[in-house]
Parts: sequence; C-alpha cells; structure tokens
Amino acid sequence: MEVNRVLSLIAPSVNCQSGCVVNDICACTDPIPLAGVVWMAPLPYVGPIMSEVGTSVILGFLPGLSDPSNGVLNIKTRIDFVDSLVNDANALDFNVKMSMLGQTMLLPPEVVTIITSRRQDPKMLFDRGEHGLPLLLLYGTNDKQVKGEVVKREIGPHFEDFEVCAVEGGGHALLLEYLDQVVEPLLAFMKRVMVRMLTLLPYYTRSTVANYSARSSEESSPREVSGD
Repeated sequence: MEVNRVLSLIAPSVNCQSGCVVNDICACTDPIPLAGVVWMAPLPYVGPIMSEVGTSVILGFLPGLSDPSNGVLNIKTRIDFVDSLVNDANALDFNVKMSMLGQTMLLPPEVVTIITSRRQDPKMLFDRGEHGLPLLLLYGTNDKQVKGEVVKREIGPHFEDFEVCAVEGGGHALLLEYLDQVVEPLLAFMKRVMVRMLTLLPYYTRSTVANYSARSSEESSPREVSGD
C-alpha cells in the first residue's frame, strides 16, 4: 500500500504543456502532494521562457493553432504539429497518428490561446526545487519543439535534486521512438524517490494520519439527537 502511495505521488509529464501543471500544483497546494517530478521534453511554465525553450517550429505553429477564423490553416497546423513530434512522421503508425491528431481537436483555438498566454509565476516551483523536490528531466537531442539543453540550463539551478537524461537522436515524443532509453532512467529515478519517500514517510505523515483517523472516527460515530 505504501509503495502504491509513493508511486502515485510522482508526477509524470509526458507532453510539454502538462509540465506547466506541476507549476500550478506547487503554486496552489501546501504541502504539495508530490514525492518527485518527471518532465519529458517540457515547457516548465507559461511566460517569457517560452521563447527561450521553444524552437522556431513550435513557435511558428502558435498563430495557426490559435486562429479561429481560418479553419483550413488550423487543421493543417495540427497535422504539422503531430508530424513534428517524431523524427519520421511517415513511419508513425496510422492509428497512433489519428489518435494524436484527434486529441488535438479537443483544444479549440480559443483554448489554445488561453493556455499559451496565461502567465505562471514559477516562484513556488523553484522554492520546492530548492528545498529538495526531486526532478528528472528527459529530452531528445533531435526534438523539433523543445530545446532540452535550454530547459536544463534554465531550470537546473533551481533544483537541488536534479537529474538529466538526454536521449541521443530522440524527438519530442520519446516514448514512441525511444521507449527503452526512457524506461531505464525513469525506473531508476522512481526507485530512488520511492526509497527516499518510504524513509521519510513515517516522520511527516504521522500527524496527518492521526488527524485523518480522528476525523474519520468522529464522522463514523453516531450522533445523539436531542429531544429538546
């Protein structure tokens, strides 16, 4: 049970935009429900850093993805976006490609505009990193969307526990083309974080468990109904 709990507290990010979710968690929850973070070719947060970590390819997609007045351009840009996720789009399984393309349709242009323009403050993210939140950064050296080396340079100094795995020749969707090269460092990181978490768990959850048990007992106890 404790192992499952630890694994559920490691936040994975398997696409660049979901990397921003960790920033929101750090900014909005205290204590944070995370034992560690895995970023895979991420956009760390929305803000000026986008122009630094984003390639000319992904930045060039933004007008087409966010323009609701040109449906043809919007659809073409989404197709080009999916093709840019891998090294060889022609080798991508057709069903997988259609699934990925279909998922992009869940984000209409107006939503794309919102999620790419809202400003995020990374202050609390960096604070968690400086206080030991483990972070594993995975990226491909041939990523057409995100500059992994820049992410490493910009984020690394803010994380005390920072691991980097650069997959030689890997594109943006590492899991599709370089699964084995991703799984090995991922499992090693999860194992290390799990051991660390299980070691610390008794100390910082004792009071939480006690409080939870007390509340549960109160809620399950029958209440007396006054006849007055």
